[in-house]
Amino acid sequence: MEKIMKKQKGQYKNNNKIQINKILNAAEKLFIEKGIKSTTMSDIANEAMIMRATLYKYFKNMNEVLWTLQHRKMQAIGMRIKQNEVRLSTYKKFELYLQILYDGFVESPNDYLFLDLFNEIYQKESTSKKNTPYKQMFKDGDFGSGDSILFLTKNFHDGSVKSELDPEQTAVSIVYGALGILSKFGKNISWMPIKYGFKAEVLIQNCFNLFLEGIKNDKQNNLH
Repeated sequence: MEKIMKKQKGQYKNNNKIQINKILNAAEKLFIEKGIKSTTMSDIANEAMIMRATLYKYFKNMNEVLWTLQHRKMQAIGMRIKQNEVRLSTYKKFELYLQILYDGFVESPNDYLFLDLFNEIYQKESTSKKNTPYKQMFKDGDFGSGDSILFLTKNFHDGSVKSELDPEQTAVSIVYGALGILSKFGKNISWMPIKYGFKAEVLIQNCFNLFLEGIKNDKQNNLH
């Protein structure tokens, strides 16, 4: 009996996860197509092909949908960083970070379109001292605002990057520059090959390589 109950509980949890992903995918599609302000909870329910009552079972309001999407995307980046961050030189950290962003774009260009749409709200809420949705959603140990910068600036001057570079200025420039590039190419992904003869992925990789060449300490031949 106990085994049956555990199995049923596991199935229920899995079904909930499937339903939540279905809702979030539908919401993201609509946010990108219509914009955040023009999307309603009814729109999301219709796109996900569920009843409004079912949608409200999982999300109390639009704010919860938005912040859950943002949290999911941030944790996906954070998880890959945590899996690979051990004993990396500063140069290799930047290389890893940009590779994670690039891989994410190849898998789902829409991720960066949503992050761009939500960015103004995210920055405002994550820097506020009040009990904002950011503080309610992002708990201790979660990968949140500023964590990419902390990862990239820790033990920055290890010889693998140019000594004259300012740690925080370099990290912020590359993080925001990379995200901006991904958003811009994501918006124009379909006509890039037609107009320029190159896929967006190729041009993104070229931009990221230029970033890396700009910080690399050639005198050290790059510490690994």
